[in-house]
Amino acid sequence: MIAPTLLLAFVASAACPVQPANTLPELVGSWHVLMIGGLDRPKSDSMHAESTIAVELDGCLLREQLLAPGYGALVLWGANGGDGTTQRVFVHSQHGRFGIYQGRRVGAELLLRQQNLSSQPDSIIVENDVAIRDRDHFAIASRLSNDRGRSWIALSRWEYVRAIPGRADAHRAPDTVEVHNGAVTLRGLLWRPEGRGPFPAILLNHGSGRTPEELKRIGRYEDQADTLGPVFARHGYVFLFLFRRGVGLSTALGRNALDSMNDEQAAHGMSARNALQLRLLEGREMGDAQAALAFLRKLADVDPHDVGLVGHSFGGSLTFLMAEREPDLRAVVIFSATGYSWDRSPELRARLLAAAPHVTSPMFFIHAANDYSISPGKAMDARLSELGKTSRVKIYPPIGRTAEDGHAFPFLGVSEWEPDVFAFLDSYMRR
Repeated sequence: MIAPTLLLAFVASAACPVQPANTLPELVGSWHVLMIGGLDRPKSDSMHAESTIAVELDGCLLREQLLAPGYGALVLWGANGGDGTTQRVFVHSQHGRFGIYQGRRVGAELLLRQQNLSSQPDSIIVENDVAIRDRDHFAIASRLSNDRGRSWIALSRWEYVRAIPGRADAHRAPDTVEVHNGAVTLRGLLWRPEGRGPFPAILLNHGSGRTPEELKRIGRYEDQADTLGPVFARHGYVFLFLFRRGVGLSTALGRNALDSMNDEQAAHGMSARNALQLRLLEGREMGDAQAALAFLRKLADVDPHDVGLVGHSFGGSLTFLMAEREPDLRAVVIFSATGYSWDRSPELRARLLAAAPHVTSPMFFIHAANDYSISPGKAMDARLSELGKTSRVKIYPPIGRTAEDGHAFPFLGVSEWEPDVFAFLDSYMRR
């Protein structure tokens, strides 16, 4: 076994050249953990755990004991000789999981790559990305490549929140809510922060949906909600992730926008697809989102005058068009605006730019540099700025290795955008 050999090396050494207690001081303590697994399967799973990370061997080891109902693991964080790298070692797991992951901390990130065993093909790479947000929060995202890093599959994400006496578990389960739009009953997930309120509130407008193949390869929209909901609640915002028709918890309500647009393109070509996209944005999808906004404003613990929007991809287009119609929004954040439609649909570009004169809310456009296109956010920000509106745009460094990874920036890069987004939101929604 590899792990016992490593342990003996630590014990035999009188002093270690690199002490994890010094290089990773934020990890020491007791933690509530939300473990989201199976992101590579059609249906992911999650469970809540408790973790204790303690210093041992005069700082040469951090020993993590992870306990959940029906599950336990022992993980060691240690140094690897004198080269300044850190190792994360699964010594024991009730799921039979073992392995050594090694890497170097750069800033607030520690990227660990599994050290290949002789039985594992060289083409297979497993990485753990440890993102340290602040002294009370960090996350570990695991991903797999079967082709030497050319493409990646998300495997799991573990969110750690420091356990502080007297503070409730920040990973408490969201409420499943129903939102009525005429005769249609949509479902959503609602996160609430600690305390009594009234609170500022955010409605999240997700993308256009996923094909069955994408659901298997990328995962469910519920996983997006599970990633974002606790983050916004932790910052003191009520957060509603509405599943519009054909998506997530509202799958049974018909075909999603993406499937409908794909069908239209297959039958009548790209121009027909573009026309349907605009009809959906200003019709069915708009109606569902406005119903959710009305629902959010009526909640007893929400300040109805302190509500904002966050949108992603197709949902970014929807969010911008909602801002045209909703002058009382306090702030708006749009990630990865329009997806790849900006370059494919002159009609969408024209419609969004035409909406700009009627937008009054402060806007923040965000892209990763390896998104499908960074032109949408830059163009809409330029138009708003030209009109004297309050707007900003930020292009973050690439995340992952593909345009698909870059487009998923709000879910893969929380630690990167979190400080900027909440500085922006707080400046307009906490006056």
